[in-house]
Amino acid sequence: MLDEQIAAFPFVNGRLFEEPLPLASFTREMRERLLDCCRLDWGAISPAIFGALFQSIMDERARRNLGAHYTSEENILKLIKPLFLDELWEEFGRIRGNRNRLFDFHQRLRRMNFLDPACGCGNFLVIAYRELRKLELEIVRASRALADAHTEMLWDTNLHQEVSIDVDQFYGIEIEEFPAQIAQVALWLADHQMNTRVSEEFGLYFARIPLKSKPHITCGNALHFDWNDVLPAQRCSYVLGNPPFVGSKMMSDAQRADMAQVFVDLNGCGTLDYVSCWYWLAAHYMKGTSTRAALVSTNSITQGEQPGILWSWLLGQGIKIAFAHRTFQWSNEARGVAAVHCVIVGFGYTEPLKRTIFEYDDLRGDPHAVAAHNISPYLVDAPGRVSAQSARGRSATCQRSESATCRSTTAI
Repeated sequence: MLDEQIAAFPFVNGRLFEEPLPLASFTREMRERLLDCCRLDWGAISPAIFGALFQSIMDERARRNLGAHYTSEENILKLIKPLFLDELWEEFGRIRGNRNRLFDFHQRLRRMNFLDPACGCGNFLVIAYRELRKLELEIVRASRALADAHTEMLWDTNLHQEVSIDVDQFYGIEIEEFPAQIAQVALWLADHQMNTRVSEEFGLYFARIPLKSKPHITCGNALHFDWNDVLPAQRCSYVLGNPPFVGSKMMSDAQRADMAQVFVDLNGCGTLDYVSCWYWLAAHYMKGTSTRAALVSTNSITQGEQPGILWSWLLGQGIKIAFAHRTFQWSNEARGVAAVHCVIVGFGYTEPLKRTIFEYDDLRGDPHAVAAHNISPYLVDAPGRVSAQSARGRSATCQRSESATCRSTTAI
């Protein structure tokens, strides 16, 4: 127990500064660069920049083997907006004049939980958290505008009750310890930035220190254990992320062993990209729930043989595609940008209220949304089935590699 006078001082806690760090051996140039950085205002920097920094310092061969690539805010928004954010803002627009419905809506946001099973440095979780806090700020504004003068005066002392969305709603799985730690810190930084914004909005100091809530970032191989051990599926609202970019012909022995462990009896799984493991496990995880998922993937899982092998099983389980970004050019601000073409697929077991295909006239440009009656595994408005030739797949089955050390990879 701390002395009462010492405990009165604000402190961080959260085990953020638990371990002592040795001082770096600085050169004159390093010292000058550090001093230059200290003169900048870092208060408004996006915590998602950690992903770009981490990618930049990775060895190029290691990054390629891991399939790890930083995800820009632009690409993250392409996923989270149709997955949940647009729908939440539309609902807010309908109920913003009704205080009771606003209260219920706010409570529902607090009960939402998000899982990124390939979280890397946590960029998807960070941006999702920031956008959810922006929506909450508008809810508080609308609620106060509807309150009478007496209640409004009392609310100045209850800001911590009004702002309830917190980092403990966000879960991630990451095999590498360093990016897992970055993900946790990045979420805390996003929380601090949004708390500062709340303070500026209402003219009242708002902070969450000492840290009492923490993100749930699990360091481990997402392909080797039940995701329910991280977050029970019944409590999960959305699965999202950017699993590794590793093609079927580029996988290491360890990654092929991972595939064999996931696809035990699936014929033709040797032709699937590594990302297909996350689709398979997400489908198993979400079974019997209203949880929805969206993943960034290489576009090859929607072309050639792969739809017949992967999607024929997914559709047979009852999976429905709610939205899709057709092929676009991957881009971000980090060095070593992935030279790949990507798709985004949003899916789940519940019947979508609407289906949308995002098409690109220019692979590097902005998409335009097209309403669809149904979205096939080839990401076109067509019946949800695959061609007979593709569905037969190959006769070869995944072979287990007993000698390989199983190791998952992740995107940043």
